[in-house]
Amino acid sequence: MARGRPPEPAGIVAGLAGSAGARQRLDLMLQTLTGKASIPEAAGQLGLGRSRFCLLRRQALQAAVDALEPQARGRPPTQSTPEEQEIAMLQEQVQALKIDLKAAQIREKLALLMPHVLHRNQGRRKKNAAAGPNRPAGGRRHSGAAARPTPRPHAAGDRSGDAG
Repeated sequence: MARGRPPEPAGIVAGLAGSAGARQRLDLMLQTLTGKASIPEAAGQLGLGRSRFCLLRRQALQAAVDALEPQARGRPPTQSTPEEQEIAMLQEQVQALKIDLKAAQIREKLALLMPHVLHRNQGRRKKNAAAGPNRPAGGRRHSGAAARPTPRPHAAGDRSGDAG
């Protein structure tokens, strides 16, 4: 035999949240289940017919069974409406645009503070780039002949060809 005081349904029901009328109906339903009150007595105390009382009791018991069904663990997935999805998409776009704006502002500051960094390759020419306005791209002459370096005039102090 179990030790301790047997549970009193009226005490358990009194501690539940809800209106006094709802707690009284539940208490009378539990009394009919435990055999402490008959269905006609409980229905008479509530001012209901027997069939209505039985229907309410069945609904209450079905709600209890439904509440005790096993459920998936964790937080249930959220169901978002199309409006909520659109709001989320727009918020993502705003965030991306803020990042792009910040990057453009940083590029502008760099261009003002260090223009040589942005324009450092403009002074250099590619190897095969055209040398002048009348030359075609690629640095080749119209005839297809390779460009030869022009000979330098010999200076008086040039000793490259002298023996002595």
